Amino acid sequence: MSKVEWKQKHLKAFKMYLRGQPMAEISKELEIGERTVYNWERRGKWKEHLDKQTTELIKRANTEILDEKERSLKLIKAAESYWAKQLQDGTLKASFNDLASLQKAKWEILAPKTMSQFNFMKQETTINEPSYVLKIIKPDEVEEKDVITQGTN
Repeated sequence: MSKVEWKQKHLKAFKMYLRGQPMAEISKELEIGERTVYNWERRGKWKEHLDKQTTELIKRANTEILDEKERSLKLIKAAESYWAKQLQDGTLKASFNDLASLQKAKWEILAPKTMSQFNFMKQETTINEPSYVLKIIKPDEVEEKDVITQGTN
């Protein structure tokens, strides 16, 4: 086998390794000894290359996820602002289900997915912030004190 053919097999073996194929399968397909593949892996630091590539992919995916969450939250905030203005003007055309769907979407984005995320968010919460509760009542039951109350939970 010529040096060129040997280098081609080496490169093909590396690509197969990056795709996650087992060493035995690589050696069988390329018709070379399994020990040769293990030596190439060790000398070429294939594991380090694979780890680096995996880390870069994870970083890129996490960045894209965070960007998408940020875009979604901006849209939700805009909808909340729009509906809040309509509520103040008395022209609210959104149904209760629309508002509930918006809050559910916001919760899905912001909610912790793991216990460690939950504990982190719990630590970040400040207790001294004022709380606001919006009461939902029928139009004929509206009294000034019932619209928005501060500090009640």
